[in-house]
Amino acid sequence: MDVNLFKKYRDEARREKNTENVTFFSTVIGEIERVSSKIPTSEECVKAIKKFVKNAEEMLAECPDNARVRWEKEFLEGLLPKEVSEEQLTEVVSKNMSNIGAAMKAIKEAFGEAANMQKAREIFNTLKG
Repeated sequence: MDVNLFKKYRDEARREKNTENVTFFSTVIGEIERVSSKIPTSEECVKAIKKFVKNAEEMLAECPDNARVRWEKEFLEGLLPKEVSEEQLTEVVSKNMSNIGAAMKAIKEAFGEAANMQKAREIFNTLKG
């Protein structure tokens, strides 16, 4: 995933004169570019999108009938890589128990953006006992 995908969506929304989507995609682009001092990496894009999804979830908890926020959340979730299972994380962590740094590096190499690093850390700490 990269910021150019959102620029493409924004440009399509401009051609369609869909100001709501232009605003939405411009906001996403701005957040992605804000978290990076250079060309945003895929990981930085995913991090920014996860932040948007979390904010949308909080807004929907307050106002569950907000169709626009629901659409934005579902749209962004569809772009996120699917997270690996807890079993997959446990398998890799259990093979790299020398220290947490080694375990996290192995998880990142094995799964990249699809890894829930917080969950992997919890698994490490549980296994380490």
